[in-house]
Amino acid sequence: MNIFIISDSDLHIKFENIYIYSIFIYYKFTNLILTTFSLSKLVIEKMKTNISKIIEKITNQLSGDRKKDLQLLKNEAEKYKNHKDAREIIKEIGRMIFKLLPGEAKNEYSQILKNILSSIEKTLAESKLKIQEGKLDEAERMLMSILPHIERYKEDKASIYLVFNEPFEQYYYKYKFKPEKEIRTPPELNTEVFSNLAYILVEKRNFDKAIKIIDDGLVYNPINTNLLFEKAEIYKLKKDWNKFKNITNLCLEYSYKRIDIARVYRNFGYMFIELQDYDAAICSYLMSMKYDNINPQAQSQLFYISQISNKKIDIEYYDKRSLKILNERGIQKAPSKEVLELAYSLGRNFEESNNFKAAIYFYIILFELAFDDKIKKKIDNLMKADKQRV
Repeated sequence: MNIFIISDSDLHIKFENIYIYSIFIYYKFTNLILTTFSLSKLVIEKMKTNISKIIEKITNQLSGDRKKDLQLLKNEAEKYKNHKDAREIIKEIGRMIFKLLPGEAKNEYSQILKNILSSIEKTLAESKLKIQEGKLDEAERMLMSILPHIERYKEDKASIYLVFNEPFEQYYYKYKFKPEKEIRTPPELNTEVFSNLAYILVEKRNFDKAIKIIDDGLVYNPINTNLLFEKAEIYKLKKDWNKFKNITNLCLEYSYKRIDIARVYRNFGYMFIELQDYDAAICSYLMSMKYDNINPQAQSQLFYISQISNKKIDIEYYDKRSLKILNERGIQKAPSKEVLELAYSLGRNFEESNNFKAAIYFYIILFELAFDDKIKKKIDNLMKADKQRV
């Protein structure tokens, strides 16, 4: 399997914590507010459009005198504010302005960013408490107040704005969708806002609005299974089994954790019970237990099927035939081959480059899905080797 190699610096999520690398700045010139993220030289070179020529022309006019250059860039921002490519041009002008600002001004804008982030995090935390208390209207208002900070980021000619829950997601997204534009992750992006809002709307039985909110959230992470599970739940409540099945199959394709794969199969089990296809339901719940034998739901549903069908379930019989029975119903095999191959390739690449922590992370994903003792042994050896470095 051929995959691209991504350097550590290109992975904008730390393995322990989210790595906030984007800088958000407000500039106000003649009632023009610029929200600025720097465009890399590589992106500009790739664009090969009038935008790059305009930026080059502006750059060539810079004299090295900070005061004069700031005035020049202010004038250029005003000049191009109505240009058809104003969004991209203004972003790059903003980057140049920021570089010219004195340290005190940069600190001021950094503080603005921190204040906004702190406010968003506080509002999100308070909204969760309101949901727990059953105060859904208050929680909805709080979450809606956060949305403008997120939805200001729209895909443009140079960049797409995405946020991932874990490092693997970013690698998988790049492998699967092969984006040509630069991925940027502004610190305000948070898909939890969308999933919590969708939950509230589902509780209120406002399904259409909930679906729209989820789709808006998926723009910022199309492989976010939390959002996809929430969307599937809506179609389950509506008993639209075709859409439920399609979205749940997507969850299966994108899942890289045992607990999510188990949830997928439990969802299929529920659907097949509703459709009175008990053979497929049994197979689904048995597959679920393979990936999560702690959750009691699968076992209780198997007991329920036994009761309503008035027969004892022959587990050995269904174990041998589960994949065939589910495949006949259009249910994909889990985990996806892409996920397994990518996890192995990334683990191997990081191992060969002596980045043991990253290699361990990807090998653990592989082991959790493949139950491969050779991979478990490799993980143990890498952990020992990494510990010896300290």
